[in-house]
Amino acid sequence: MKVYLSVDIEGVAGITAWEEARKEHADYPPLRDRMAREAAVACEAALGAGATSLLVKDAHGTGRNLRADDLPAPARLIRGWSGHPSCMLQELDPSFDAILLIGWHGPAGAGDNPLAHTLSSRNLAEVLLDGVRSSEFRLHALLAAEMGVPVALVAGDAGLCDEVQATNASITTIRTMRGFGASTLSEHP
Repeated sequence: MKVYLSVDIEGVAGITAWEEARKEHADYPPLRDRMAREAAVACEAALGAGATSLLVKDAHGTGRNLRADDLPAPARLIRGWSGHPSCMLQELDPSFDAILLIGWHGPAGAGDNPLAHTLSSRNLAEVLLDGVRSSEFRLHALLAAEMGVPVALVAGDAGLCDEVQATNASITTIRTMRGFGASTLSEHP
């Protein structure tokens, strides 16, 4: 079984402020480590469920947050950005059996995470699809559906998990936190 994992940081347990998501800030290393641990646990769970091939996309910021040694074998890791049209699902193709989204977050303008955004918080205030505020989940799940690859798991903020369940109740969700303005209530990692 081939499993694709896309890992972001704004939806990992414990993150609250943009500084924690930026490499140059002193608060970044512990949250980068949390991102890596959540990715590794998801890989281990996929392997335990029968995965024989794991492809992981580091989908945060520069795409250079995870290290290959953060992940268990036989995981392969895509780092950086190539301009690939599938963006946070770079190299996804119909041969994959499932997608796991780890550390993902709600859409730009959502109040469930102080770090909510869609694709680029610098360039996009909001993304609407058919008049509906769209998250990175919505955009990428539609892309995956076009290839016939199901999203099996989403781990991220409560608002995103609510959106996922409303979209497709068969997708397993793991709530990592709930945002309240600029604060968060995080689950124990």
